[in-house]
Amino acid sequence: MDDGWKLNVSFTDHSHSGCVKALALSDKNILASGSSDETIRLFNLGSNIEMGSLLQHQGSITAIAFHGGLHMFSCSEDGTICIWKASSWECIKTLRGHKGPVRSISVHPSGKLALSIGGDKTLRTWNLITGRAAFVTNLKTAADLVKWSPDGSTYAVVTDKNVSIYQVETASVSYKIQCNFRIHCIDYIQSGMLALGGEGGTVELYNLVKQEKCLEYSTNTNRIKGMSCLHCQHDTNDRHFVVTASSDGMLKVWDTNITNCGAQLVAEVDTKFRLTCLTVSPKKHVKHKEATRVSADNKEIISHTTKNKYIDVKDKDLKLKTSKRKSENSDVPNKRLKPKKTKHSQLKPQKSTVKGSTELTPVKKSKKGKRKRKVSKD
Repeated sequence: MDDGWKLNVSFTDHSHSGCVKALALSDKNILASGSSDETIRLFNLGSNIEMGSLLQHQGSITAIAFHGGLHMFSCSEDGTICIWKASSWECIKTLRGHKGPVRSISVHPSGKLALSIGGDKTLRTWNLITGRAAFVTNLKTAADLVKWSPDGSTYAVVTDKNVSIYQVETASVSYKIQCNFRIHCIDYIQSGMLALGGEGGTVELYNLVKQEKCLEYSTNTNRIKGMSCLHCQHDTNDRHFVVTASSDGMLKVWDTNITNCGAQLVAEVDTKFRLTCLTVSPKKHVKHKEATRVSADNKEIISHTTKNKYIDVKDKDLKLKTSKRKSENSDVPNKRLKPKKTKHSQLKPQKSTVKGSTELTPVKKSKKGKRKRKVSKD
């Protein structure tokens, strides 16, 4: 293991009252977490402040996805998909069609299409311009995950131990992958390279162009619950990293060489909790004159545990310091989300049944823009 890398906890949070099942991070450094308590909580990772919560679904949140920094997508066991405007955090559209829980969602890089997997054994293609379902594909068995490739030319559908790669041009399966373990997470290293992880702690990399397995290595864990890939460029170096989160609490970063088909463990940390999901976001590239490799401040890793806590792990200039939330450990108050005014309604934070949460609900106005008041007759 490379001794120049190290991971430490930056801050933790205990906002959710249930198990956290989904995490997503926007381009604007806003973290969204979904839980079995039917709420979505928002955090500003730049200031380590909780922004509020969104209450729209009537079931456990199963998946969250951002498209850039403008829109957020969330799906739930109530069979609906909500589209949120990331500036005002208003639910601008609710997609209905699945007759069972929605398990996974993936947005096309163009932002015009979205794919969703449901417990009703269907794969639905959504036209995000019209806000309606464009196609419905019946599956033999209920799938678990769906993922678009970075260039949008293919997408992968996971069913238990199998992965089906679909070509957009032919609308058919071009490659089928069969594994010896149940798959819990997938991610594209690049458009022609797919990484798989699941039971047994094994990571497998597949070349989708040559249709062959090019790399397999063990993480020495019992089960991989979350995985995300990073592509970092620094000067002439081109490196790929695979970050894995395991049920035994281990968070590991692997330097993966897809050319020579090798992987090296560069950093790891034992969180002491059972991890359930993971999200990774590359920060803006910072030039260092004396740097000879990609410095660790290009990465930010967030993993979630079953104990209603998420861990923000940062590695900055290879010298780490543990920071705490400002809202809990300083004189700075916990800021709440201040929504912008919309054309038809004004969003106002209101108290909800969940302690410490904020629900964004529209407040009706009269024609003159003033709130209506009841006049009592004496």
